Amino acid sequence: MSGADTTTTTKAGELIAGRWRLLRELGRGTSGRVWQARDEHLERDVAVKVLEAPLGDEEQAQRFEREIHVTARLQHPGICAVFEAATDDAGHPCYVMTLARGRTLDRFLEELRQTPDQWRTWPLVDRLTLFLKLLDIMHYAHNQGVVHRDLKPANIVIGQYGELWVLDWGLARDLREEQATEKAWDAAFATNEPPRPKSEVMTPVDPTTVRSQRLSAATVIMNDPDSSETQAMPALQPTSERVTTQVPTSTSRSDRLRPTDSHRRSSMRVSRSTHFGQILGSPAYMSPEQALGKSSIVDQRTDVHSLGSILVELMTLHTPQEMGESEALIDFLSRIKKGDRRSLRDLWPEAPQTLQTISEWALARDPQDRYPDCEVFAQELRTLLVQVSESYAKQEADRLAREREGAWRSLGRWDFTASPESGPFNLPSNSWCGEQVGHVHHPELGGMLLGGYGLQIYPLCVEVGDDVRVTVELELVQGEEMWILARGTDPSQSYQFRIGAYEGRWITLSRSRGATDPLAAELMTMRPMREGETTTRVEKASRSHRVVVECEGQVLRLHVDGQEPLAFRDLNPVSVAPGNTIALATWKTQALVRSLAVERRHAPLMVPSYTVGNELLRLGLHQEAESWYARFLAEHPDS
Repeated sequence: MSGADTTTTTKAGELIAGRWRLLRELGRGTSGRVWQARDEHLERDVAVKVLEAPLGDEEQAQRFEREIHVTARLQHPGICAVFEAATDDAGHPCYVMTLARGRTLDRFLEELRQTPDQWRTWPLVDRLTLFLKLLDIMHYAHNQGVVHRDLKPANIVIGQYGELWVLDWGLARDLREEQATEKAWDAAFATNEPPRPKSEVMTPVDPTTVRSQRLSAATVIMNDPDSSETQAMPALQPTSERVTTQVPTSTSRSDRLRPTDSHRRSSMRVSRSTHFGQILGSPAYMSPEQALGKSSIVDQRTDVHSLGSILVELMTLHTPQEMGESEALIDFLSRIKKGDRRSLRDLWPEAPQTLQTISEWALARDPQDRYPDCEVFAQELRTLLVQVSESYAKQEADRLAREREGAWRSLGRWDFTASPESGPFNLPSNSWCGEQVGHVHHPELGGMLLGGYGLQIYPLCVEVGDDVRVTVELELVQGEEMWILARGTDPSQSYQFRIGAYEGRWITLSRSRGATDPLAAELMTMRPMREGETTTRVEKASRSHRVVVECEGQVLRLHVDGQEPLAFRDLNPVSVAPGNTIALATWKTQALVRSLAVERRHAPLMVPSYTVGNELLRLGLHQEAESWYARFLAEHPDS
């Protein structure tokens, strides 16, 4: 191959170093092509990057060699590990690394732009979580003295299992290596400053005809275009995602961005990743100092600026720096130098104020005004994430509560203070340990009077299933104890919710499965009638109560006067077929019921009752299956 040949001859099927067989081309990086290959020794898939440059191009070869060493030095799960450096059959340098399986963040964002509800598809918490992973990777790289200089969504891959990789370290700058070289050079040659080399045009570019979205995200290597000289350049054909050009070096400087004289002299003497005045990066994510060509002051804060741009794009699907349809690249870079960009608030007016402040710190024009490193950046976002997570948790709890509430269907509401009707009290009452006493409506007292001596039971003529909610407003006229029976009106075969048990001091939840004595039911849980009370009897200011009983699957709840509910989860719950399965009862008490409401809960739509019945039937639990089938027929009478 001649030195003028600018293409590689690498082909699918080629075997690299007797071990790595190329399968297919995956894409192109800053300095070469990336292939998927097969490790024929260990039988695994890997990635191989091959330098795409003429064999005689020593500068490109040295840059590629530095890329290999920088990438190999970074040992992090979010950075592809380098396995081997080799050459292909044509003599082009290459290296083998981990194959990052997934899709680029750039592609993911493009797909997200096509979705009708992007926030439902990818919530804020998930976006912040992914970005924090990215900050952790870059914090590690910066601690190793490596600055990426070309961070953008196209160089970030999201794995299928939540992995995240940062790719293409072809423009990376190794600060530790440069500092060591500078010290050695300054010690030996700190006398005269050599003249600055004259820039040469590598590939002429006029970006006025290039589509802005594509070019602004492409990686650009060029010299500072601000110059007293002018030079006509032919139009650029948009044939590649990568653009490489040089124009005359700028003589303008920024007082705040000017490096020290010693540092500047060293940067011109020592062979580096880039020459002084050279612009590297992708314009849409480029920092002002990169646009100014100040390669000697590029450090981790340059990456912080690029990360700020990515953060804004994650939130809004737009970058803060976007090139106009007919805008020239030179003009676009000029705007970047001035820090002329849109804020997060411009793109997302409803953005949280804290997130707006964080993005402004990251995107500050002066590096000294940005976050000093990714660790501080991440700490700020983690604090925000905790706040957002708490807010989302409350919103989700409220949503679930509304959803749960919406599942209840009213079967009847009765106000006995306004109506003399019996309502659901039209079934015969019964008693235990005392003569039967019926119910009677008392207009003077303003309610339905129940109770007498012993245990008086009043079944309600309301057909319900296992899941029921009963709300009662009552007043204890004489005595202390009121019962609500659920999933059965027989006190020996039901749940017993007792209000004012044990001489008016406790609320209890009991279960009876065939006990001959209703008072000998199995006690599941209890607590004082008033939270914070001791067992010492206290006189209550009011004998009026609002009681809510809920039976929802295995969960039983008893609410009294708006206090925290007494709750219990019965792992072997009582289950009955739909019917008249609830009752009010009194124990040595007379109570005045002022209002009553009964609600039934629908079976979950995602699991119909008959599906549960089928599974119970398959397991041989015939009685339980029959109960679920009955529930389904009650909910769907037309079936």
